[in-house]
Amino acid sequence: MKLSVVTCKNLPNGTKEDTPLFTALRNQGIDFDICIWNDEVDWSQYDICLIRTIWDYHKKIEEFNDWLDEIEQCCKVLN
Repeated sequence: MKLSVVTCKNLPNGTKEDTPLFTALRNQGIDFDICIWNDEVDWSQYDICLIRTIWDYHKKIEEFNDWLDEIEQCCKVLN
């Protein structure tokens, strides 16, 4: 399984509160990348996109909704 942990441009590495999650994923052998939701990303390479720190989506709600529609076609989205 390949996982994308989704964040925003202001938090390209997530937050310090994400550290336990990242540690748990590594301990379970889960391959993951931290991705910025509105960057150019090949979302089809991921089985799951886990929405974490996309704290700017409310400023770009139409773009965010379009993004959700796009990625839901190729992978499972979890929040």
